[in-house]
Amino acid sequence: MTSYDDLDRRLTAWLDEEVAMHAPIGLLESATGRVARTRPLPGWATTERWISMETRALLGTVPRVLIVPATIGLLAALTAGTIVIGSAVTTGSSNGLIVYQHASGDLWTVEPDGSDPRPLVESDATLSAPAWSPDGRSVACWPTATGRRGSDLIVSDADGSDANGSDPIVVASDVGEITGWGLPDWSPDGTRLAFTAATSVTTEGDCSLKGSFCGSRVFVAASDGQTDAVQTGDPDLDARTAAWSPDGSTIAFGAGDAAGYIRLYAMDADGSNVRQVSDLQGVQWALLRIDWSPDGTSIVGTSGHPEWDIWIFPTDGGRESNVSAMDVETLLVDQLFPTYAPDGAIAWWRGGDGLCGCLTIREGAAEPVELTEGTWAPTWSPDGQFIVAQRQDSDGELIIIDRSGAVQATIDGVGDASFGASWQHLGR
Repeated sequence: MTSYDDLDRRLTAWLDEEVAMHAPIGLLESATGRVARTRPLPGWATTERWISMETRALLGTVPRVLIVPATIGLLAALTAGTIVIGSAVTTGSSNGLIVYQHASGDLWTVEPDGSDPRPLVESDATLSAPAWSPDGRSVACWPTATGRRGSDLIVSDADGSDANGSDPIVVASDVGEITGWGLPDWSPDGTRLAFTAATSVTTEGDCSLKGSFCGSRVFVAASDGQTDAVQTGDPDLDARTAAWSPDGSTIAFGAGDAAGYIRLYAMDADGSNVRQVSDLQGVQWALLRIDWSPDGTSIVGTSGHPEWDIWIFPTDGGRESNVSAMDVETLLVDQLFPTYAPDGAIAWWRGGDGLCGCLTIREGAAEPVELTEGTWAPTWSPDGQFIVAQRQDSDGELIIIDRSGAVQATIDGVGDASFGASWQHLGR
């Protein structure tokens, strides 16, 4: 009869002496780091914790030459970022659900590949301009009831908890007309939401023009609903489209004379130190949408007159630069809705007389490239590899494309305010 009394000691000694010599350098640190960012696994500092007693007994009959490749193969699978455990698949992607306004007026979501469209938040009011929180656990949006002048800003759990009997949180009540881009902007820590809204209604003279924001101001609301929205910044300065800096210390916005020229401004998060970022001025659609670079060193927005171009504004006071100028003297070109990718690439809509009306992307210092015709209002996926955008020439349709412009999926049944689609970030 074979005795296994000392198998545990011999196997442990063998692993300590031999396996470490065959493992690629740095593989163990990479694998453990990956596991720490996904789901907890049992500690495996010693064989007693990652190989059961039953398995260790069976290993006594398995040639060592097979054990080593199997062990390293398991580590490599973990490091690669995909391993199936039961029915759950864990991957390295940070792309979650896409939320958008459905044609019904409710909020719907689809999977990152465009599959499984389903309702998230249902309401008698029309729900528009949804925005995921930075941690992907909540959605903010504007419900507007028929015949009601003001709107509420609400926050719902990512599982659409209101549909399960629990009401969303009202974080700002009876807000006037929403100005600028429309989507409420979450602070990086998820505790506050910034937006711009009219404090008075003016329709006289130039204030009736498209893109005007007379009487509009910046507001900040606590995302837990403990306090209502508070007006902040210069009380006498027309402002629209508030955007938080990546570190949460600053809020940027377009401001100035709403009936005339608009410039880029910024202020500290508490509303103090309001300052003009650039002398560059534009009209109407200028600075309608602005976005901070991932490293916080610049802001991208539309400006200029009579044409609208895409400009990068350094936040350190440096000179702004036009990144979209076309060497075409005979065409009137409009370039709108710019947004940064996580790696610093910029996407926007380009159109005008004789042009396609295309989704356009600029990577680094390269020339802009037209990707897909008839799409606008792009939103990057959290990993920066895909874009969701609205079909400009369609009746309620979103598309998901990759960075080459190839259409990955089409989403039908989308509402008029669908350019406010938002992409959920996982894993934060």
